[in-house]
Amino acid sequence: MTGMTLDHCAIGVPGWDAANRSWRDLVGAGLVGLPRGLWAYRCCDAHHPVPAHQARRSEYAERLMDRAGEPTGRRGVALDLDGVLIDGMQFHVAAWEAAFGRYGLAVDPDDFFLLEGINTSDVVARITRQHSLGLSPEQQADITRLKRDFYAASFRVVSLDGAAALVNLFHSLSYTLALVTGTTAQAGERSLAELGLRESFSCVVSGDQVKRGKPAPDSYLRAVELLGVRRTDCLAVENAPAGIDSAQRAHIPCVAVATYLSPEKLSHAEHVFPDLTRLTSWAEAEARRSGGSGPFLLPDSGAPPGPGE
Repeated sequence: MTGMTLDHCAIGVPGWDAANRSWRDLVGAGLVGLPRGLWAYRCCDAHHPVPAHQARRSEYAERLMDRAGEPTGRRGVALDLDGVLIDGMQFHVAAWEAAFGRYGLAVDPDDFFLLEGINTSDVVARITRQHSLGLSPEQQADITRLKRDFYAASFRVVSLDGAAALVNLFHSLSYTLALVTGTTAQAGERSLAELGLRESFSCVVSGDQVKRGKPAPDSYLRAVELLGVRRTDCLAVENAPAGIDSAQRAHIPCVAVATYLSPEKLSHAEHVFPDLTRLTSWAEAEARRSGGSGPFLLPDSGAPPGPGE
């Protein structure tokens, strides 16, 4: 057949783009295997029909994504760490400034808030490209090492106001909880232990435990797998663009908290709360309305709900 090229979509197959993106995300996360020859082909010539087996594959990809968690109706909540439970970005930013400062480079702290959650080496590469710093691969690797060392030496757990109340509410409602963080498993475990919240969490999914960090969906796909819940019955709580992207690419509803960034920079989340107290008030009221099982009844987009709404 002529006029065929390897691609991820098929002309004339409804929902093919979304299904194949889901399929690619599952394969990339290592949750399923797929021989190279099974990637779909796009028909570049309108005279060539799409084979029936390719149309069936898009439906199978969607069914496979729906089986990423057990269909129990039991709820799960996946929470980010920095900016949701702890005020850790102050230590990250200071470490970044010190690391780049070793090379005589001044950096804008806002850059790091926007890139929160992304793998350390990827942040260095992005900052280098964004500001045309001209750093060699060896220099970038050294800055990555320096940042990690500075952060490890200075980091301490500082709880955000309302973090314990939010976690305790979810736990009292019998939701299963996962910590989904771009930092190391050691930092995640230490943070939960010092907050006195470790027993409330079923699992910790960290950046060093997945093939691809945020904004790839791997962390959240792994979280729903470990929690044993359906993606539609899970809620992600984030505070940065990369984390929101990660949850949404895993097809998990995501709300955000404007801890460090303005609501406008988080507007692609299903809803943005100004702080953890408002999020807790909404979650408590939502549980009364929904009965605390099945998909979350997300607030309408727009103005944040008031207390008790």
